[in-house]
Amino acid sequence: MDKKFISICIIALVLSIGAVSAVNLETKNFDDTFSIKVPKNSNFAVQAMDKESGFNFSSNVSLKMHVDEKNQIIVIFSDIPLISKDSADYWYQYMFQNMNPDLDSCYETQIGDMKYLKPVKESSTNFALAGINKGNDTVMVAGTDYDLVKSMGETVKFK
Repeated sequence: MDKKFISICIIALVLSIGAVSAVNLETKNFDDTFSIKVPKNSNFAVQAMDKESGFNFSSNVSLKMHVDEKNQIIVIFSDIPLISKDSADYWYQYMFQNMNPDLDSCYETQIGDMKYLKPVKESSTNFALAGINKGNDTVMVAGTDYDLVKSMGETVKFK
């Protein structure tokens, strides 16, 4: 009887720890182009994407990076005509490699319209990436919390 009681207590403790570490998400609209569920405590700031930061795009193209430093999450939106369903995987790989220059491989998973890239070598400094493309609109979510990146990527809805 005592062993059964201890086992039940251990299971209850493990389940309560998992519940405490779960992230509460809320829907956030980004520039009337897409919505995504983000952590409730997030605070996204737009990162400059202009000539001074090394990016030089024409006025009819958008590339916006939103950064939440507290949660270490990056959300990137682009409507670059060269990125389409046929070339999006290359774009995801390129961005993943730039965020993880010391890695030479990753796990790739296709989940519906989302491509999920997860580092083979898990580390608090390695970024996972979820990419979603519709036409020429592309959203990428990247961060060090792999499960959060995947969960957020699965909630992207284009307007």
